[in-house]
This record gives sequence, structure tokens and C-alpha cells, in this order.
Amino acid sequence: MENGGLRELAYQKMKEMILTCEIRPGEFLDLVKLGKQLGISRTPIREAETKLEREGLLQIIPQKGAYVSAISPKVVRDVYMTRKLLEPGIIRLAGSGISKDHLRKIREQNLADTKEQDLGALVETDDALHKEIVYSTKNQYIIDIFEQLCDQKKRINIMSGAVSEKHENNRREHNAIIDLLLAEKYEEAAVLMEQHLDDALRQAMNQLIYN
Repeated sequence: MENGGLRELAYQKMKEMILTCEIRPGEFLDLVKLGKQLGISRTPIREAETKLEREGLLQIIPQKGAYVSAISPKVVRDVYMTRKLLEPGIIRLAGSGISKDHLRKIREQNLADTKEQDLGALVETDDALHKEIVYSTKNQYIIDIFEQLCDQKKRINIMSGAVSEKHENNRREHNAIIDLLLAEKYEEAAVLMEQHLDDALRQAMNQLIYN
């Protein structure tokens, strides 16, 4: 495999380990150990490390090395504040561009039994509506920001243990937002999305404090 392919493989493997908290926030990234674990030489791993730093998932400290970025109360607040600026704004400005067929499919998925779903599947179900709203813009600048926020949100949810606990409530709130979008009541849908994100922020903060 060429170096570019190895770099991409290292990036994907390392990112997954960070997002699933296999390598936990604040943990030192041992490049030698990681290279042996992944069967990849140090150069592609260092290149992947630089890319992950740009995405806010790693912090590189001169003379010390790389550490997985911590999940602090400020990080949690910043993630949800940015999402609150993005998602309700998209609904208000471009709600008519959100596919009603896609919304109906998401609603059907939300009504399905999720008891047997694993953590990854629950995260995907919870993210479906938010992704549909953002991706409907076809604006790559917005999408890039949102995907970085999704990465941080996944870590926040796993570390706080909030995914399974709030899933049922999320499904109800998501379906209420979908119903308003299908009825073309965009201002009401935007207000409900703001409330939904405020509730998610409070729950994430509480879980981080008490876990």
C-alpha cells in the first residue's frame, strides 16, 4: 500500500479509536505502541496525527507528544452553542429545502423498536434528523463544521453515558420537530430545535459532572 493509503488508514483507525473513546480523552498517544497495534509505520501515523490535531481531536504538546483532546465543560458548551446557531438557523432560512420524503423515513425509523440496537446504531438513529437538516443545505462549509461537531458530540455522549438514557426522549422530540417541518411550520420547528439542543446540553453537562 502506498504512503497516502497508509496515512488514510492510520487516520481512520486512530479517529475511530478516539471517537469511541477506546483511547480516552486526556490519554497520551504512544506512537510506537499504536504503530505496532495497527501494523503501520511511524511516518503515516505522524501524518494522521497532524490531521487529527487540525480537527480538534488531538493536542500536540512540544517535547511531550500527542494527547487526546479533553472533554471539558467548555468543549460541551461550545459544541451545543454552535449547533444551536446552525440547525435552527437552517430551518428558518432554508426549511423548505429539507426533503419531506427523507423526513418521513426518519420518522418511521424513530418509531421502530430500538431495544436490540447497539451503541453505534443508537448514535446513528439520534443523528439522522440533524444530519438531514444540515446536509439539505448542500453547503460544504456548514457541513464541514457540523461533521466536526458530530465527532465531538459522539465522544461527549459516550463519556457521559447519555446515548441510551436519553434515546427515547430524543425520538419523541425529533418526531415532534419532523411533524412541524412536514406541516411547513418552520419557525415553530426552529424554536423546538433550540429547546431540544438546550435540553441535550443540560443533560450532557449533568452527566459529565456526576459520572
